[in-house]
Amino acid sequence: MSELKKSDFHYELPEELIAQQPHQQRDQCRLLHLNSGGKISHHLFYQLRALLPSKGLLVLNDTKVIPARVPIRRASGAKGEMLIQHADQEGNLIAIGRPKRLKVGEEVLLENHTKYTMKILEKREDGFWKVRILPDNLWPHHMNLIGEIPLPPYIEREHGPTNEDTEQYQSVFSKHPGSAAAPTASLHFTEEMLKSLQEQGIEICHITHHVGSGTFLPMRVDDPSLHVMHPESYSLSEESSQKICKAKAEKTPIIAVGTTVVRALESAASEILKGKKATGETQLFIYPPYEYQIVDELITNFHLPESTLLMLVSALAGTKNIQKAYLEAVKEKYKFFSYGDAMYLSKH
Repeated sequence: MSELKKSDFHYELPEELIAQQPHQQRDQCRLLHLNSGGKISHHLFYQLRALLPSKGLLVLNDTKVIPARVPIRRASGAKGEMLIQHADQEGNLIAIGRPKRLKVGEEVLLENHTKYTMKILEKREDGFWKVRILPDNLWPHHMNLIGEIPLPPYIEREHGPTNEDTEQYQSVFSKHPGSAAAPTASLHFTEEMLKSLQEQGIEICHITHHVGSGTFLPMRVDDPSLHVMHPESYSLSEESSQKICKAKAEKTPIIAVGTTVVRALESAASEILKGKKATGETQLFIYPPYEYQIVDELITNFHLPESTLLMLVSALAGTKNIQKAYLEAVKEKYKFFSYGDAMYLSKH
């Protein structure tokens, strides 16, 4: 049992501070810098270059968001949707679905393509559905035939995602399809900015961590130690692992871009410290007083109240420091969540 409670991570967020649109220029969003001493300063994201240490290793998540939100229609005419998370070893798809009264064995129509249907195979104990697309599976490379970009539930669109969403809800370095949500800290970087950071002496390496929409699900227990995370897959090449291992040995700061990178690196810590490649699934839940093994600093967005991600950043920067920073961000009218502004948690 933990002495912490979910309510320890509550804060009041005015609805108007939830970002509904992407920034017109990725690197022009606001950036709150919080150091380990609790000092706060305000910047624009492109000014990150001046805030980073003279040497550091920036770790990016090169996952690619796929059109995982699939509109469906039952034989009765009732409409719903399936938000697909990943495929199991048999090639069946695991999804969050509505309406909840779908029946096992039922075959539903796909609103975006008359050639395909979706068969409901199983309702799992964790509330997820097991489904299969007929006549052939499209995951993950051809989901554009039947699906849409899966914007988070707090981003409102009357007629679904726009062309701007399709472009902006994707990082400039996205490469490997498989995510049902964007690693949103990545959205602020431009190719020019990354090149500039490398010229400055910041090294860059990549991992792949496919994000599930479970990242948006609320914690349903008050005791964090009783919460179970949904599994997400990650992979780390031997080259990236050796870069990180070398940085640790030389005490070069390892700067994670996004909480997905944090969870992948901490899950693969034993392999990384041996310089080995790592592939697997993680259900790692990081909350205070977790002791980080790999990550030193973090670039991230602002997270939902009482969320697992807010607990993760609190474990890195200190709960009181994060509470102070979030109060300041609300006061200064920063934009929150996926299309919102950014935060840099540093040791200096």
